[in-house]
Amino acid sequence: MISGGISITTDTATPMLNRLALALRRKEYRPAVGQAGVRVLMDHFADKNMDMNSHKTAERLGAQPTQLFAEFAKATSFSTHDRGITLSVTHPAARQRYHGGIVEPQNVTYLTIANTAAAYGRSAREFGDLLAVMFGRDRTGVVRPVALVDKDDRTSIYYWLVTSVTQPQDRSVLPNEDTLREGILEALRGWLKRIKGAPNG
Repeated sequence: MISGGISITTDTATPMLNRLALALRRKEYRPAVGQAGVRVLMDHFADKNMDMNSHKTAERLGAQPTQLFAEFAKATSFSTHDRGITLSVTHPAARQRYHGGIVEPQNVTYLTIANTAAAYGRSAREFGDLLAVMFGRDRTGVVRPVALVDKDDRTSIYYWLVTSVTQPQDRSVLPNEDTLREGILEALRGWLKRIKGAPNG
């Protein structure tokens, strides 16, 4: 799970931030803040889904981009607790991209790396006529010892099979804390004005 609480530094806060801090302290206001945070994240994922820089592999293969960021949006939620709210994105691929690191196969021997537009975004199991063969290096010079190819045309490589990949860290998967806070403030601006002067609780 990617999760993060919203913290407010009240000694340097603007009046609007002070009211957001107040909203987080009062339990009855927390759901509204959480819903605003979810909306900011969903809007961010929608923007990422439309940005071709987020789909470089699909572009390189000439494939249609997957709707991965739309899946991230579906996996976004919030919860309330004694300290405020927590926004969460529970899609495992979001965690992989945000934190980066080594990805290894689970309960199988290899990971499949798409090499054609037809294979991109699809499981190898969807192709019933692929054959595993031993290879040397791919066209970039990287050693790829095993590939899944068309059984009738072994030069047609659908997937490279690898034992691990290194996922680069990409913190832009999520908006930064300032952007998230400002987005929540904008979503709640009218509502926060109405609670001006509300007593602490």
